[in-house]
Amino acid sequence: MECRTAGLGWIFEGEHLSRQIQCSDIYPFVRSPLMAEALAIRSAMEDTLKRGFTKLKLESDSMQMIKTLTTATEFSELYGIVGDIRSITSNFKIISFRFISRETNMTADMLTKRVLAQCITNLL
Repeated sequence: MECRTAGLGWIFEGEHLSRQIQCSDIYPFVRSPLMAEALAIRSAMEDTLKRGFTKLKLESDSMQMIKTLTTATEFSELYGIVGDIRSITSNFKIISFRFISRETNMTADMLTKRVLAQCITNLL
C-alpha cells in the first residue's frame, strides 16, 4: 500500500522575532514531492499573512519549485496550487523566492519528517 500523505513544514525566523517559530501540517493525497513543496509554500505564505507579516523571503531546497515561481514555467499537476501562490503574492509588500541547499534547510526537512512519522504512528 502506497502512502500519499505528505508532511509539510516551514519556519519563521528574523531579527524582529525573539525566537524561531516552527510550523507543520499533514496533507493527504499528495501526488509528488514537488506537489508537497508547493503545498508547503502556499501554507507558509498563508500563515505568514495570518501572523500579520507583510515582508517575506521564502527559501526552499527545491530548485524546480523556485524556478516555477520565478519564471513562466508551468506543471499541469501544480497549476491550481501555483496559481494560488501567485495570487497570495500580491498581499505582500515585499516578497522574494530563493533556492537554498538541503543542508541549509535541515531544520524544516526534519520538521516535515517528524510530523509525517507522528501521523503514521497515530494510524497504526
